[in-house]
Amino acid sequence: YSGEEDEERQKRRWAELLRDAVNAAKADNPGFENFDAFIIFHAGVGNDFAFDFNESPFDIQSAFIDFETLKETLGSDNPDYLGIDAGNNFYIQEGIILPEQQSQKGIDLGLLGTATLLMGSQLGMPSMFNTDNGRAGVGMWGLMDQGSYNYFGLVPAHPSAWMKVYMGWEEPLVINSLEQAVLGTADTKSAPHLIKVPINSSEYFLLENRQEDWNGDRMTFGRDVDGRRAQFDSLGNIAVEEGLRVITSVDEYDYGLPGSGILIWHVDENVIRDNLESNTINNNIKHRGVDLIECDGPQDIGQQYAMF
Repeated sequence: YSGEEDEERQKRRWAELLRDAVNAAKADNPGFENFDAFIIFHAGVGNDFAFDFNESPFDIQSAFIDFETLKETLGSDNPDYLGIDAGNNFYIQEGIILPEQQSQKGIDLGLLGTATLLMGSQLGMPSMFNTDNGRAGVGMWGLMDQGSYNYFGLVPAHPSAWMKVYMGWEEPLVINSLEQAVLGTADTKSAPHLIKVPINSSEYFLLENRQEDWNGDRMTFGRDVDGRRAQFDSLGNIAVEEGLRVITSVDEYDYGLPGSGILIWHVDENVIRDNLESNTINNNIKHRGVDLIECDGPQDIGQQYAMF
C-alpha cells in the first residue's frame, strides 16, 4: 500500500487501504453508521519524515483521505460514486491512515502529533505548511504544521491565531489604533485572546500571546482518561505514572514552543480565498495567506540554505 512510485499511485494506495480495511472490519459488524470519523491503524512506522537517505521507502505515509481523493481513485469510473460501502446503506467518504508508531533511525516520536494533525484536517482545518513539498509555513507555532510534533510529538501546539478564527473558536478584538493593550493567552479569562489590526479591506494583522510555560514551573503534565499523569520538563525528561495509557489532555499545549511572547501574523484573505479549496494557502513562500512576522527580520520559516 505504500504507493511510493508516484503521487497518483500513492493516492490510490491510500484509498485502497482504507477500502480494504473497512471491508475486513465489516465482518465484525461495528456499526459504521454510528460514527463520524474513521481511522485505520496499520502495522509498522509511518513514512512521515524527510531523511537524506530513506532506508525504508515502502513505509506508508500517514494521510487524511477526503471524498475528492476517493472519487478520483476508487470512483473514477462511477459518476454516482457515494464512497466506500460500509454496509447498512452507509458510505464512508473520509478517513485517516496512521501507523502503530513513529520511530525512525533512533528518533522516537509520539503518535499523538501525527494523529492530531490529521484530525485537524478531518475537522476542516487547512494545512499551514507547503503542501507541494512539505516545507514549513508557520513552523512550530501552529498545530497544522511542525507544531504538531512539538515535544517529540507528545505536546502538539495550539492552532495558530488565524486558524482559531477560521474555525469559529475565537473572535478577535478589532483595534484600529494600538498604543496600549492587554492580551491574554488562550487560558486567560479576563482579557482578549486575539487582537486584529486592519490594514485594508482584505489584509490585517492578528496578535496573540503565546507562552510556552505560562506558570513558570518548567514542567507540564499530560493525562489519560483515568487521570494518570506523564510529567514533561524543560530538559526533555519524561516521568510516567504507572499504568499510564494514551495521553488525551495536556495542561499547557504550547509547552513545546521554541519561545514565548507576542506573535504578529500578517493575514491576506485574498490569498486564502484563492487557495483554500486546493489547500495551498501557504505554498507561495513570497506571499503566504497566513505569515508570521519574524522578529529577527528575515522571513526564514520554510527557507532552505545551502550552508545550513
